[in-house]
Amino acid sequence: RSEVGFREVHGRSPMAYVKELRLNRANALLCSSELSLTEIRGIVGYRSAPAFSTDFRKRFGAAPVQVRKSARPKKRPPR
Repeated sequence: RSEVGFREVHGRSPMAYVKELRLNRANALLCSSELSLTEIRGIVGYRSAPAFSTDFRKRFGAAPVQVRKSARPKKRPPR
């Protein structure tokens, strides 16, 4: 049989692979859009805010809100 299993090709289970894709998309949206955290969480398929935050923190080492703050350019005071 010449078929190779998903885990052998991708190095993780199908569920872990999908989770990584979802979290990568959430990270990209946090860094490049003005969408709220709730909107992003819904777009990437998380119903639970705590589950999203926990998974995101495990993947990126920071909470979604921290990533959002660091991705936004700091506003300069008016001259």
